[in-house]
Amino acid sequence: MKLPKPRIPDGAPQGTVWSGGPIEWTRISLRVMGDDLDPSVLNQTLGCQPDTSHRKGDPILTWDGTVTSRLRRSGMWLLSLKPEETDEWDCEEAMLLLMRRLPSDRELWRSLTQQFKVDCYVSLRMCSRNKGFSLSAAVMSYLGERGIEAGFDIVHSQEPGAEQVAAPEPPPVASSSDTMDHRTVDSPQAPVPGGIR
Repeated sequence: MKLPKPRIPDGAPQGTVWSGGPIEWTRISLRVMGDDLDPSVLNQTLGCQPDTSHRKGDPILTWDGTVTSRLRRSGMWLLSLKPEETDEWDCEEAMLLLMRRLPSDRELWRSLTQQFKVDCYVSLRMCSRNKGFSLSAAVMSYLGERGIEAGFDIVHSQEPGAEQVAAPEPPPVASSSDTMDHRTVDSPQAPVPGGIR
């Protein structure tokens, strides 16, 4: 873990609206997809067992395991990391944790990406009006050198107890993935104090 997770400080005035800070990740998956994919071969190639896998033409199962009449249109091999499996809150660091479970050999990945579609797919959740994250040049280079695409799915989920989001629209203020700024609802023009880490 690079830094302690930024948190909203106690004692803010009632009606304070917070924005900024790191976005929450809910699942990170390494996916290999293709019509000719054989999961058993990939198990040996990548040296680990997937969370789920299937061949093209396999029947689609419901959540309780019931076999349906629908068939898989393509094969897939998927390895995932979930928040309950680690205390890492930072999206980039969590991506690296997942990739460390797999071989780093560039030629191996280049061979795979010539045969299949391969991506690192990240599911993210927005619990307030403004969150963010960044990927370092090192991580983008690591994925790019191996032909691994990065994909992101962002869902807004306002949950009980989450940061408030309903407030008059304030003038634009700078924010980043590791700082939080705030304004009070009653005073939208109030000065914004320095970010917290």
